[in-house]
Amino acid sequence: MTMLKGHHSFLDLFPVPEFMLMGTTGISINTDAVRIVEAGRGRKSGGVEVVNLETLPIPSGTIVNGSIQDPNSLGEVLKKVVKKNGAYMHATLPDEKGYIFTSVIDKVPFEGLRDAVAFIIEENVPLTLDKSIFDFEIIGETEGKSEIKVAVSVVSYEVVSTYTEALKSAGITPLSFTLESQAVSRALIPNGDNRALLVIYEGVDKTGLYIVQDGVVQFSTTALSDDNVQSEAHRALSFWNSRLDKHGNLEKKVEEVIISGAKARDENFCKGVTAEFGIPCTTGDVWKNVSSPDLHKSNMHINDSFAYAPALGLALPKVVKDYV
Repeated sequence: MTMLKGHHSFLDLFPVPEFMLMGTTGISINTDAVRIVEAGRGRKSGGVEVVNLETLPIPSGTIVNGSIQDPNSLGEVLKKVVKKNGAYMHATLPDEKGYIFTSVIDKVPFEGLRDAVAFIIEENVPLTLDKSIFDFEIIGETEGKSEIKVAVSVVSYEVVSTYTEALKSAGITPLSFTLESQAVSRALIPNGDNRALLVIYEGVDKTGLYIVQDGVVQFSTTALSDDNVQSEAHRALSFWNSRLDKHGNLEKKVEEVIISGAKARDENFCKGVTAEFGIPCTTGDVWKNVSSPDLHKSNMHINDSFAYAPALGLALPKVVKDYV
């Protein structure tokens, strides 16, 4: 997530110290707890290895529906985080406070790309540009290569400021903010998998449903009760599988449903979601993109591991597509 005013990014505002470039720490702030994952480059494997995992409970009522209700209570928890994990971290923002949309824009010089995306914000989300903070990912070029498709995430300036203040008051410098859906998908989906996938992520008080295609979250919705998860999944699949390109041809259909949580082992739930669409339903693997996952797998119940997906996704390297 990028600071809009002056078109600065968080890395511009808070440059990373040289010694921090060897490892990355992600922090996920949820209604029940703060979770931290520190990852670094493995000396033997050469891949990403998890160095530290930690959960610190948050008092009930501190955060409700993504809104910080008790900054002081959260601050006390975050101060404990700094003592054990340092001060520089990448942080999540709650999905229910953000918007994600895709759009096709004219291909412009790289230096004009952010302005081109800013121009379409107000026609796609119920926020004015001056009160928004946005970021975007390049999905790819259109067939004629004169346009590019982008996935844009937008959060109100007020929400980002609230989370920034909470972190900074505890001595934490946020290097970036990422919507939870994007962080979770980075952890659960294998690097280089460009298929269209539906990720169903069971949280403490909500279930997120994300359509990920070409490695980018392109659609996100939230089910606040177990009763409507299946209907929301059907709605997401039907919507995505019926999309047409500008030539009237069907675009990529969802090829697999990835579930994180107890529902992954509920055969009736999986069949209820996928039977109509004829696609497989599989259990997500939080450690899929980690080089040495055995230690964590053996010491942790699979349901507990899913809770670390957002923080782990932040700690993993982000693949950025070239813009030519």
